[in-house]
Amino acid sequence: MPRLSLISKKIIAHFRRHPALWLFGGIFVYWLIFITISLWKYFHFGYNGLDLAIFNQVLFNSSHGNLYYFTIHPQSYLGDHFNLWLAPLSLLYSLWRQPQFLLIWQTIILGATAWPIFKLAKKFVSPELACLIGWTWLLNPLVQNTNVFEFHELPLAIFLFAWLTIFWLENRSGPFYSLALLSVMVREDVALAVMMFGLLAIIERRKIIWWLILPLGFGWFLAATKLISLLNPLGHYKFLFTTNG
Repeated sequence: MPRLSLISKKIIAHFRRHPALWLFGGIFVYWLIFITISLWKYFHFGYNGLDLAIFNQVLFNSSHGNLYYFTIHPQSYLGDHFNLWLAPLSLLYSLWRQPQFLLIWQTIILGATAWPIFKLAKKFVSPELACLIGWTWLLNPLVQNTNVFEFHELPLAIFLFAWLTIFWLENRSGPFYSLALLSVMVREDVALAVMMFGLLAIIERRKIIWWLILPLGFGWFLAATKLISLLNPLGHYKFLFTTNG
């Protein structure tokens, strides 16, 4: 028992000295577990919600120069969502043109999100508690379900949004606007979340440069949905369109 108590004290002391290292350890374990689960599900034909198939086809065609083309809907993928991030992602995808690449990519992004969450939490609590908060992200069943359900683009938006919040708190407008642009490129509706920083800036009476994200974000959303409507055979943004009966 004394030996066990000594080991426990050493572990606690190491955790207090190197909380970031422990967080990285948690992220690495998360990657191992959920890459394994995702690939197991894939090879057992568990992905039947179409999204993985859609993104794989779009990226496969894009990586061969036929940007955003897919056959599941009779149109460019930009007629569904204004996802500009798929173009640069297709370059990375070209290194390994397989659905497994997307599952691994998604797991890496979701696991890595614990790092900006840790940095964000450190602004308010001790590094040790911030590490525990990072772990709560990795242990969150909602995050894990997102990881193994299908492939989507929005995990990347979550990762970028965490960094966006850090730059907001640090009052660094340059990196903030750079990350804001990358965030809205993930999908058109992400702009609705990003623009709320402008409303917060008005409430906090920040400088006008921070207010601009409100009209810019809303303008991006309107322009993106208009372009989607033009590229959609039905001539409208289907996620806002409703019919009676």
